Amino acid sequence: MPGKGHACPEEHRQRLRELMTGKKKSPEAVRKMALTKIGKKYFLGRKHTEESKEKNRIAHLGKKSSEETRRRQSESLKGKVPHNLGKKHTPEHIEKMRASYTGWNNGENSYNWKGGITPLTKQIRYCFKYRQWRSDVFTRDDFTCVLCGERGVYIEADHYPVSFSEIFFGNGIVTLEQALGCEEFWNINNGRTLCRECHEATKPGRPKNSERQKERG
Repeated sequence: MPGKGHACPEEHRQRLRELMTGKKKSPEAVRKMALTKIGKKYFLGRKHTEESKEKNRIAHLGKKSSEETRRRQSESLKGKVPHNLGKKHTPEHIEKMRASYTGWNNGENSYNWKGGITPLTKQIRYCFKYRQWRSDVFTRDDFTCVLCGERGVYIEADHYPVSFSEIFFGNGIVTLEQALGCEEFWNINNGRTLCRECHEATKPGRPKNSERQKERG
């Protein structure tokens, strides 16, 4: 097994892929993995160098999950009932979540202060409930991009198959309280884990990974 800082040969990666195909971690194993990460902030205050970012970008160019992998991922979600289905936060809990953000990079002292007109969509994405939903999606997907299969890279949670904007406008959301009470936002079956490259490629008007590779080639 290559040591830290050494690239893993492609043949070895292929063998690992074949070995792990179809295997799933038990809920208990996933829970234990999540517990080991609580309180650990290995990368806090650090940033990737431009060279590191470029290496990551090149490493992920053109990578894409097969149709069979996507089909299995889709099948695995069918019939699953989200843990928070039918549940709603009490007004007291909502108030506690709001209070937890008081003074945290908010208000006139924030570098991002714009006179109290923070867009509602940003309020939703930065609220506690959104962070919890994102964490649940990451844990379910084993912190792995569901499209390219990459693990150990920067990942993002994507609302899918119903997009964030479709939920937002389709439900006529005009307040944070309405968003917190909208079950569609917090259903983890309507979410997937993507690396930044794959997430960018899914946005309207953005070229897909294969197209990007041709443009850069």
